[in-house]
Amino acid sequence: AATAPGPADPASSARTVRALFALADLLALVPLVALLRRRGLPDGLALAWGWCPLAAFEIAGAGHLEALALAPLLGALALAERARSRSAHVGAAALFALAVLAKILPIVLLPWFARGARAEGSLLQPVLRAFLVVAFVVLGFAPFLPHVSGLAGAERGVLSGLGEYAFRWDGLNLVHRYVEGAWAREHPYDHAWTDPRR
Repeated sequence: AATAPGPADPASSARTVRALFALADLLALVPLVALLRRRGLPDGLALAWGWCPLAAFEIAGAGHLEALALAPLLGALALAERARSRSAHVGAAALFALAVLAKILPIVLLPWFARGARAEGSLLQPVLRAFLVVAFVVLGFAPFLPHVSGLAGAERGVLSGLGEYAFRWDGLNLVHRYVEGAWAREHPYDHAWTDPRR
């Protein structure tokens, strides 16, 4: 948002954002190739992602945030897999937290990431990895907490966006738009339990 020219030039702003998302999408190839090499697989398999037109259209073309989460997520997995020092474990946890802060979905991988490659069955390492990720996510959210930020809307809480997303998202639009339209003829958009968006 800071690099885009703004509302005075919306076409240029859209191009800037799309270019940044495309760059983030391509950046995901670096840890992907590292992971492939460690498994003795050819680098060329990364082309399945790099040349996938659906990924390019959906991420860069539509401005989806997946690219901002995918590169740090793959980076965290690649770094954690070979982490031998404390700083490498902290770096992997920080990258994983960045992925979660960009798009909450990677959080479902936290148990797998925390377990990782542990030494002699030690429970301490997975607990520390999970703790570090949660700590970094909390630190990432800290500026947006109501008592810290003073941002408009922050008083509703840091997770209020999830409620808005659940309320307004219309996945499977092929079906949803017809159901919502039919329901809306009899029920107002009033945030009640009969609201057509629910």
